[in-house]
Amino acid sequence: MIKGRFWIRILIYIFFTVAGCSLAISLISLRLVTQTTYHMEERYARMVVDQVLNLVKTKYQEIETYRQHALEAKKQELRHITSVVGGYIASEYNNVRKGLITENEAKQKVLQNIRTFRYGRDDYIWVSNFQSVLISHPDPNLHNADFLKVVDVNGNLIVPPMVKVARENGEGFTSYCWNRLGRREPSEKLTFSRLFSPWQWVYGTGVYIDDIKEEVARRKNELIDQLREILNDIVIGKTGYMYIFDDQKNMIIHPNKALEGGNITGMIDPLTGNPIADELMAVSGQDNPVLAYQWDRLSDPGNYVYDKLGWVRFFPGFKWYIASSVYTTELHETGKSMTRQILWVTGVICVLALLVGYGFLRRIVRPIEKLSKLALKVQAGNLNVKSNIRRSDEIGILAQEFDHMVESLRGHVEMLDRKVQEKTQELSENLYRLEEANRQIMDSIEYGRTIQKSMLPDRQEMRSHMGQYFLIWKPKDLIGGDFIWFSPLVNGYRLAVMDCTGHGVPGAIMTMIAASALARAANIVTDADPALILQEMNVMVQEILNQHLKTTKSDDGLDIGLCQVDFTKKILTFAGARIGLFYIKGVDINEIKGDRESLGYKSSNPNYRFTNHCISIESKICCYMSTDGLTDQIGGKKGLPFGKKRLKYILAANQDKCLGGQETELNRVWQEYRKDAEQRDDVTVLGFVVPPEKGAGT
Repeated sequence: MIKGRFWIRILIYIFFTVAGCSLAISLISLRLVTQTTYHMEERYARMVVDQVLNLVKTKYQEIETYRQHALEAKKQELRHITSVVGGYIASEYNNVRKGLITENEAKQKVLQNIRTFRYGRDDYIWVSNFQSVLISHPDPNLHNADFLKVVDVNGNLIVPPMVKVARENGEGFTSYCWNRLGRREPSEKLTFSRLFSPWQWVYGTGVYIDDIKEEVARRKNELIDQLREILNDIVIGKTGYMYIFDDQKNMIIHPNKALEGGNITGMIDPLTGNPIADELMAVSGQDNPVLAYQWDRLSDPGNYVYDKLGWVRFFPGFKWYIASSVYTTELHETGKSMTRQILWVTGVICVLALLVGYGFLRRIVRPIEKLSKLALKVQAGNLNVKSNIRRSDEIGILAQEFDHMVESLRGHVEMLDRKVQEKTQELSENLYRLEEANRQIMDSIEYGRTIQKSMLPDRQEMRSHMGQYFLIWKPKDLIGGDFIWFSPLVNGYRLAVMDCTGHGVPGAIMTMIAASALARAANIVTDADPALILQEMNVMVQEILNQHLKTTKSDDGLDIGLCQVDFTKKILTFAGARIGLFYIKGVDINEIKGDRESLGYKSSNPNYRFTNHCISIESKICCYMSTDGLTDQIGGKKGLPFGKKRLKYILAANQDKCLGGQETELNRVWQEYRKDAEQRDDVTVLGFVVPPEKGAGT
C-alpha cells in the first residue's frame, strides 16, 4: 500500500516535473518562435521591397545611359549636317566676293538648293532672317512665313529662340513641338541653328526624338513585364503581395487585375478618411516606411475592419512607389501554427512521461531548442541554416516546414540578388571599358601637353634677349589653341602672341601649324616689317590647310599680335590681326588695336595689307599682349565679361610694381572675378619691358 502510494507519488512527481519542465520549455520556445517568425515575415516584407527597388534602380540606370547616348548621337548628327550646309553657303559667299556671281543671285541659288535638300527620315534644312521670317522651308505653307510670334502647342515661341541662340553664341540647340512631314500629331523636335552673319541668316535643322522616347518607353515596359512576373511569384504570409503605383496614383502592377492600370485616387483609408495612396506616399520617405491601416478581405469585401501593414519605397527616377502589403494576422500565422504543434507535442510528452520519464522528455525538447536557435540565426540574416532533423513525428513535420520556409525565403532572396548582380556586373564591365578608353585619351592628351609646352620659347633664352617679362598661359583644357613665339635678332627680337581656332586637341594642332607658318614667313621677310610677315603667314596657313580651295570643308585660322624690337633704331614695330598691344609710356596706358582681319580662314583676304605701328623706345616702356580668353571670361555678380576696360585699369593701377607683381595681381583679380564660373577659352597674357638698349633690362 505504501509502495503503491510511493510509486504513485513518484509517478505524480515525475508527471508534474516533466509536465512543469515541458510547460516551462514550451512557454519559452513558443514566445521565442512566435516573435522570431513574426519578425522574419516582417523582415521578409521589407527586404523584398528593397530588393525590387535595387533592381529598378539598376534597370533605370541602364535605360538612362541609353537615352543620354542616343540623344548625344542625334546632336552630333545635327552638327555634321549644319557644317555641310554652312560650308556650301560660305562657298557661294566667296564666289560673290570674287565677283563670279552677284549677291542676289547667290542668295536665291542657296535658298532654292537648301529648300530641296533632304536627309534621314525626310528631314530638311531651314533658313531664317534676323526677323524670324523663314526665307527657305520645304513646306510651301511655311516658306516665307513670319514666325516672330508663332508658338508651338505648348505656347512656346519656335523660331525666335533659334535666331537668338545663333546670334548670341554663333550656334546652339533649342527644342519645341512640331508636326513631322507627313504626320498630324506634334512631336518633340531638337533643333541646332547656326549664324551666317554676312547675310544676316540663321540656318539650321532638327531631328525628332520621338524614336528615343519610344525606345525608352519600350524598355520601361519590358521592365514592368519583368517586375510583374517577379512580383506575382512573391507571397508574404498567406495572401500578402507586392504592387507598384506612380506619383499620379496610377496602379502599374497589382495582382488584382481589376486595379492594375487604373487610378487609386478615390480609395479611402476608413480609419483616417484620407486617400490611402496619399498616406502610402507620405510614409515612403520615413526611416521606417510602414503604414498601418484597415482594409477588407476577398472573403469579406466591403468590410474594412482587418488590420494591415504596408511597406513603401519611392524611386524618383520613374516616380514609382514600390510597396508590399500583408494582413497583420498573417504575420502571426506561422507562429500560431508552430505554437499549436508545440503545444500538441507538449501534451503528448506529458502523457508519455508516465511511461518513459525524463529521457524521453529530453529527446523531445532538444529538437525544439535547435529550431529556436536556427530561428534566431535566420532572424540575424543567415538564410543558409538547415535543421537536418529527420523524424516522422510532429517535431519532424515542424522541422520540415521550418526548412521549407527558410529555403523558400532564401530562393526569393537569391533570385533577386542574382538579377541585381547580373546587372551590376554588366554595368561594371561597361564602366571599365569607358574608363580604359578615357585613360588612353587622357594619356594621349597629357603627352600632347608635354609636346606643346616643349614648343614654347625657352624662358632663359627670352630673358637673355628681352630682359623682364611675364607670361600667363592657361589652356581651357590640358592643351589649347593659344601660343607664343619668340625669335632673337642681331639688334633685337621678334615676339608674337597667337590665338588659334578652337581649344583642346584641335586648337593645339592649329598652334603647331601657325608656329611653323610664322617661322617660315619670318625667314622670308628679313626687314623690320611685321605687317608683311602677317600677310605672308596668312597665305601660308590657307595653303597648308587647303582653305584656298573651294572644295575644302575646314575653315580654321588664328588671331595674332607681332612685335619687332630694333635696339639700333630704338623703335618697336607692331602689327596685329585682331590682337592689339597695350603699352605704358610714362604714366598713361595706350592701346594699339589690331587690324580687323584674321589669318588663314577661307574668308581671309590673301592680299590684305596689315598696318605697322611704330613706337619710340628712347625711354623704357611696358608692353602687354593678350588673347580674348581673358577679356571674354564671364563672371562677377552680373555674369558679364571681364572686359578690356577692366584689364587696362588693372595694368595702369599696378604699373609701379615689378612684372612679377603685376602678373600676381592680374591673376588674383581675374580668378576672383571668375570664381566658380567655367573657364570659357584659352587665356594668354604676355607682359614685357622694352629698355632703350639691348641688355639694359636683364
